[in-house]
Amino acid sequence: MENQDKNINEILLSENQSSNDVYQIYNLDKFFTNVYYYYKFKGYSSIVTYYYVHILNIFITLFFSLLLAYINWENLNKCNLDDFSCDVNIFKFDNRFNNSLTSFIFWSYIIIIILYLTWMICNTNINIKNYKLIQNFYNTQLNISDVEFYSLNWNDILISIEKFQDNTNFIINFRRIEKQNKNMIISRIMRKENYLISLISKNIIGIKSEYTSLVFNKSLLWNINVCILSEIIETHKYKNIKEKDLKQKLRIFAILNLIFSPFICMYIIINFFLNNAARYQKDPSQITEHTWTTYAQWFFRDYNEMSDLFETRLSKSKDISNKFIDRFRPPVYNILAKFFTFMFSSIVAIMILLGLYNEAVLSVTILDRNLWWYIAVFSGFSLITHSYVRSFDITHIPSDYSKELLELLKNYPKNWNVLNQWELYIEIQKYFKLKFFFLFRELLGVFLTPYFMLTHFYNRAHIICDFLNDSSIEFGNVGYICKYANFTNNTDDE
Repeated sequence: MENQDKNINEILLSENQSSNDVYQIYNLDKFFTNVYYYYKFKGYSSIVTYYYVHILNIFITLFFSLLLAYINWENLNKCNLDDFSCDVNIFKFDNRFNNSLTSFIFWSYIIIIILYLTWMICNTNINIKNYKLIQNFYNTQLNISDVEFYSLNWNDILISIEKFQDNTNFIINFRRIEKQNKNMIISRIMRKENYLISLISKNIIGIKSEYTSLVFNKSLLWNINVCILSEIIETHKYKNIKEKDLKQKLRIFAILNLIFSPFICMYIIINFFLNNAARYQKDPSQITEHTWTTYAQWFFRDYNEMSDLFETRLSKSKDISNKFIDRFRPPVYNILAKFFTFMFSSIVAIMILLGLYNEAVLSVTILDRNLWWYIAVFSGFSLITHSYVRSFDITHIPSDYSKELLELLKNYPKNWNVLNQWELYIEIQKYFKLKFFFLFRELLGVFLTPYFMLTHFYNRAHIICDFLNDSSIEFGNVGYICKYANFTNNTDDE
């Protein structure tokens, strides 16, 4: 849904602007994009829920940011461990910060979140209004109710839109638009994404595969969209991008990224903790879970591949990739994991046994911590080490999974077909990383992105501009699209 958080600051269509043979809209790209996301989220109620839950997430992050800032950590240490009493005031609201710099950073962070929250509320109200009109389009023009989405696929929706145009024309500014077939609709929805896919698949951004997981993060992806792609694509028109303009924009946004980096880091840390604390507490084994990197999520994507189809394909490939990688885990990992699991479980078992004999024993302190604390910690360690234990199926070898994996990935370097299994394992690992380290990659990326924009991207500005200008072709009344995403011509090998 991130792609749908674009500023939709205009009404895409009007309930009273349709007649028997015309249907007026103001932006065909945004209209079809909203039609797709309405289908993807299976109706109006899910989209409204998504937007309001996102606002609540920001509000909760803001609330707990303030709560953590005003906890009196010194008094918290004075709580009595013997009877678990805590008579001291754990909050401190006066003279909270010792120096003006800390106070400035904190309150700047709070103000930025409040401004972002205010903007999201305003934007959500506009989006919800627009999606209400999309609901009207589905219900009255296509005769599709929300409950029917569960039994329809995207191709069914495209067929309905084509049939709708047999008797009705879309009009923009009193100008009739020729019938939009499936390929035209998809090209409009995927216009910007196709350019991004081409930048990555052709390695125009010039990042070596072994560094992509470290350098290519959500912060860099956002800046690529804003600095490079957002200005060159204006609906069906193409704005020729100039090296001088791109370099200037890279400088400006690099400085802005650097200024806001401390606040972005604070938000990422708090939001990550609130999102994952309960998940890891319930199932610590998720710490060892692998997932595809941000770069891989674009590297393996097909041109004109809708997000729901791609997400399904990538999810299937994730399971196979885990099985493939497990074939190369040295048995010593299992041996050590079983040993540490046994050790931590034994410590927990002994402490629980003592507690069953006399529960007062659990209030005994070791290094200022009672046994309850140690039970919680060692139980967590035991679950984490246990997650490293794998049951090896000796009847399967890596090649049993690699063929299926490559079929699911589809868009992979051609030389992977001639690699042996070990070499393929090394290549896969560049794009398939531990999910837990996502936090550290994103935090590092916040500071690496400004540097990367001012050095690497700045030096490659002429290459990026030339590629984007040369790879743009006109596709009927759709306007300019990336030539590698052209349905009618196979230019991918050029």
